[in-house]
Amino acid sequence: MDTNAVLETLQTLKLEGMAAAFEEMLTKTGSRNVDPVEWIKVMAASEDKARAERRF
Repeated sequence: MDTNAVLETLQTLKLEGMAAAFEEMLTKTGSRNVDPVEWIKVMAASEDKARAERRF
């Protein structure tokens, strides 16, 4: 998997919350063994939080 391309795409799409969560999960030991749905759940929650923070 080309993680750099994924990260760049998320940033290009202005999904900064998802990009930050993706980057963080890549650095955590054992996170590659996490179910892909869990990755998406964490990334979506991070994006939701980032958007809520930008509104204020």
